[in-house]
Amino acid sequence: KPNLTVISGSEGVKQIDEPWYQLLMREGNIKGGKALMGRNNVLFTLALANFSSGIDQEECEEVLSSFNENLDEPLSSAEYHKIITSAYSGKYEAASRDYV
Repeated sequence: KPNLTVISGSEGVKQIDEPWYQLLMREGNIKGGKALMGRNNVLFTLALANFSSGIDQEECEEVLSSFNENLDEPLSSAEYHKIITSAYSGKYEAASRDYV
């Protein structure tokens, strides 16, 4: 993808292969709420990791659907699709390692 840049020292490494990705995927006790780093932020971060790893949006939606279903308080279908669409909009490059 032309608007993606490779972080120094990470060439060939996909974010979906990073340990933090699997840790987040296994976490089900994530709450939502104002001013919290909650479900929306985690789902967006996971979607960005998929985007930057070259996973197409449809496959990302399938993978993250099971993540959302396993949450104690899943996001609505509309919110879920809105977040993934935003991550794949082309406005963002990848999940920030510092943020994660």
